[in-house]
Amino acid sequence: MRNRYDKILRNASNIMQTVSKMSNNSDTPFGKLSLRVIVPTLILYVYWILTEAEKKNIKRLYFFARDGYLMYHTALILCSKLKLDIECSYFYCSRYSLRMASYRFFDDSAYDKLFIHSYRLSAYNMLNRAGFSDEERLEVYKEIVFSPDYEQNVMTQSEFNEFCSKVKESSFFNKTLKDKSDNAYKNTLLYIKQEGIQNYDKIGIVDLGWT
Repeated sequence: MRNRYDKILRNASNIMQTVSKMSNNSDTPFGKLSLRVIVPTLILYVYWILTEAEKKNIKRLYFFARDGYLMYHTALILCSKLKLDIECSYFYCSRYSLRMASYRFFDDSAYDKLFIHSYRLSAYNMLNRAGFSDEERLEVYKEIVFSPDYEQNVMTQSEFNEFCSKVKESSFFNKTLKDKSDNAYKNTLLYIKQEGIQNYDKIGIVDLGWT
């Protein structure tokens, strides 16, 4: 494995030299793994992002919290060293806040984010993902005739799909979700304006989020 990564690193000679110098300062397995795999991957990935931004004439990059934190600081260093005319900003947000802001549209993409399949499908997890309180969940269960005693039970895929179909038809669910989403949407727009995103013709969003 080490030979494999050394071979890859030789194609990036500057990084290889840096890694070789720093290797003497690390005597732990994780330290060596970080130096030979994580650090080079991070640097090369951010370098690729910056070169792609240059090609597309993108002058502003927003690195999303929290995955973008290390990439953001790496980009600042590379932009300085390479004298690139690209502004980098760290965008404080969460996937939850952005998803919540999108639910108000009630289209397929919004529902897909809410009813996303996960390793543990349950009524509680789905409604909790939508920010429903204990009282609000009980009201939904009452309307769709679902026993709250089973809310923590893990469902099969077909059971979960059936549950989600019933929830979609709940007037209380839809009204409560829209109210929560409207509020999140307003706050999101205010933050976007605060960060000056609307001042650029083109921006780049950098993220590693799995959704």
